Amino acid sequence: MRSSVFPLICFALLCTVLMLDAVVGECSVCQTWGYDAQHTGVSSVDMSANQGGIAWSYVVAGSLITAPPAIDSSGHVICGDSNGQVVCLDAYDGHLVWMSHVPYAVESVPSIASNGTIYVTSNGPLLSTGSVGCLSALTANGEVLWSTVFNGSLSAPTISPEGVTYVCEYGRPNANDSALYAVLPNGSVLWRSTPRVTFCVSPAVGPDGTIYASFQNNPVIAFNPNGTVKWSALPISDPGTVDYFGYTGAMTIGPDGTVYAGFSDSNLTAYLPNGWVKWSVDCREKMGGIALAPDGTILACGRSLGTNWQSTLFALDPNGSLKWRFDSPSAFFGSPCISSDGLIFLNAPTTDAYVANLVIALTMDGKESWRMDGFGMWSFDENYAPITLGPNQTIYMPAMGYSSSALYAINVGRPTEPLLAIAKTESGHVRISWSAPPKDGGSRISSYEVYRAQLVPNSNLLLSDYELVASLDGNARSFLDRDVAPDQNGVIQYVYRVQATNTYGVGLPADINQIAYSTSGGVDWTFWFIVMLVVIVLSSILMAMLGLRGMGKRKL
Repeated sequence: MRSSVFPLICFALLCTVLMLDAVVGECSVCQTWGYDAQHTGVSSVDMSANQGGIAWSYVVAGSLITAPPAIDSSGHVICGDSNGQVVCLDAYDGHLVWMSHVPYAVESVPSIASNGTIYVTSNGPLLSTGSVGCLSALTANGEVLWSTVFNGSLSAPTISPEGVTYVCEYGRPNANDSALYAVLPNGSVLWRSTPRVTFCVSPAVGPDGTIYASFQNNPVIAFNPNGTVKWSALPISDPGTVDYFGYTGAMTIGPDGTVYAGFSDSNLTAYLPNGWVKWSVDCREKMGGIALAPDGTILACGRSLGTNWQSTLFALDPNGSLKWRFDSPSAFFGSPCISSDGLIFLNAPTTDAYVANLVIALTMDGKESWRMDGFGMWSFDENYAPITLGPNQTIYMPAMGYSSSALYAINVGRPTEPLLAIAKTESGHVRISWSAPPKDGGSRISSYEVYRAQLVPNSNLLLSDYELVASLDGNARSFLDRDVAPDQNGVIQYVYRVQATNTYGVGLPADINQIAYSTSGGVDWTFWFIVMLVVIVLSSILMAMLGLRGMGKRKL
């Protein structure tokens, strides 16, 4: 018995570990700007259930949320505002989990290390004498561990696999005083780059540990992990200067180490890992945010070189050839985001640029899937990445008003059908069991409804034949149907279906293919088998005891 049970226990433990690992992996969807240290913009979240619609909003009065949130391993939404408040929100309903405070205004996406530590950059006002920035580390519960102050504004932080945090400094009166910094987990500065120039956006870390930063005078500088310069790319043409919308210096790193960078001179350039130009394409628009799809497609946002807000999303092959383009009358704010099911998400204001946000979802061939507009005002951060895809198929993005701002959760959808729904015939009743739907529609499952229909020979089963037999809470995974009885021949056959319900309605049904029935008499053979086994064991013990007593009497 022991040898047969032990493998089953090991198998169950292994399945539990794998399921927990899967849950954690799904929640780790956006823990830094650009979703990863390479800034590819690729999320592990399936967004096919998201059809656009406001699920909830978190309003902040008297301050501004100008940067999108990060998502921690528990699925919490973490963002900051212009008053230095860092908040942790529940992803499903937006309620406040905790609030902390750091010096100055939080203007960038937080980054979350593998151990759960949250790194936040915040910046003071830009004055004629320069500005001041701060890098803070917080625990997963919001406790501030340390804050390191810098003599210039800071970009969003990027964390290497070794736990080193990289930040770009800018905003000093003298650009030659700005630099790229490497900061250890305890807050001390490991090194400061020798080329002291005004870097533009959050640094990226390549697969081999090379750190890439983009700045005004040259497109890209590659640094070794010790801070020495690996190579510095020459500009294809005049890279331009950082304009108000930040359309200079966006980059992403491919799995082979290729660096894709776009600049205000309208060039989108691919650099080999050694710094040589692989190809360069003149898109005739100011190049902005870039994402890299899993199939190698480069997605780059461009904005008109003129004074209007017209924008284009370019899709290019790995060799630089144009696959397709999607034109918009309004500017795209930020880098594209790509979900695991192949949807591309963009943020833009409506044609009246200072009125309302617009979220557009595109397929990987450039066709529009859906759009949503008319909520909040336009919003963007200095790193131009205003959309975060959350673990429950939800889009999280900030929107600013005149005297307040809000973080919006966008996802209105009903849940999909429950999985692994089975009906098991047991003595005198039928047991129904299922697993949670893979897509909850962006809202917690509030209840499960179980329906039953009786099979009638030589007739087709209609939807109206099903009757509701149970309404259970959202944590239920099984139901014991005792209201079943055998017919005169000893068997009545039933079929079942299970549906999940969330805030937005009843989801798709899971039809249970097994035909269930209740046997007459209600004999529980397992129970009686155990009873008989116990009787046999006790009888054997009693017989043995009586035999020993008889032997003792004969000896006397």
